[in-house]
Amino acid sequence: MATNVAIPKFVDAKDPADVLDFDIDFTNLLETTEEIDTLTGVTISPTTAPPLTLDSSAIVTPANKVIRVVLSAGLVCQDYLITAKVVTDDAVPRTFKRSCALRVEDR
Repeated sequence: MATNVAIPKFVDAKDPADVLDFDIDFTNLLETTEEIDTLTGVTISPTTAPPLTLDSSAIVTPANKVIRVVLSAGLVCQDYLITAKVVTDDAVPRTFKRSCALRVEDR
């Protein structure tokens, strides 16, 4: 089993007019041969008006160790928490949930 399970949260920023992709990397949590089998959900909090919108989310291939989310809109001067939950392809599947912070600001 992997011994280093810490994935630091990252902080980034986007303009409300931007449509950008961001990656959430699970590599340090997974065994060498283990991959993400299922992305069970992505949540964004808090809910604001206008909301930070999740346009799409997917497992990044071919390594299957990273989740990519595409985000748009959002309220200026608001910090959001984007959380992804995944299940691995291990013989006994493992579940991980990791979050990253994102700030919406005029750029």
